[in-house]
Amino acid sequence: MKELFIGRQKAVNDIVLDDAKISREHHCKCVFNDDGTITITDLGSTNGVFVNGNRITKEMVIDDTSLVKIGGVEISGLEIRKWFDGKEHAVVLKCKRISHKYE
Repeated sequence: MKELFIGRQKAVNDIVLDDAKISREHHCKCVFNDDGTITITDLGSTNGVFVNGNRITKEMVIDDTSLVKIGGVEISGLEIRKWFDGKEHAVVLKCKRISHKYE
């Protein structure tokens, strides 16, 4: 199992999304489970996390075709999978900057 925390503040998040609608601290968490599935959980953010247009209220499994909206950022499940693979992330829509904490 591997976890990635997503938010706006570089010091405390693994993935940093520069968007004013995203919480500075932890906005959400993505987990790559031992069985290869990925789950996403909103960590009490104001603007929420949406999967395929529906706001999530509990941990949810996403797949490569899922469309995930974190604050004002839209990203595919495939791109989130690439974060765990350590591959370069491709297109993140409506986002000024995205970075890993370890960059």
